[in-house]
Amino acid sequence: MSPDWKRIADELRAVSDDRALAAANEPDAVEARLLQRESVMLGRAAMLAGSGLQSPTLSAAADASVVVDGDDLTVWGMPGDGDAALRAMAKDPSVDVNAVDAARVLAAVLGVRPDGPSA
Repeated sequence: MSPDWKRIADELRAVSDDRALAAANEPDAVEARLLQRESVMLGRAAMLAGSGLQSPTLSAAADASVVVDGDDLTVWGMPGDGDAALRAMAKDPSVDVNAVDAARVLAAVLGVRPDGPSA
């Protein structure tokens, strides 16, 4: 597996865990449900990224780096557009978070359109 995919898988696991923790402590039931749905989808995307994914379209996005490094500090996160795309998927009642194509989630959080990286 490339270092980019390992880093992205680690990042998505961390964000998924963060969303799950936030969901468990969120007093608003609707927001808690959305956070939990996001957590499940991010976990699926992390498993795919960690599998040594071979995809020219997604590999180009992996090279773009979504992790911000600063000396000894690593900040885990994703681009704003990716976060918005993930939230839109979480809000969509037709999306089964346990069956959604993990590549679709991964593409969304990396900001990749089906035909390649977003401009």
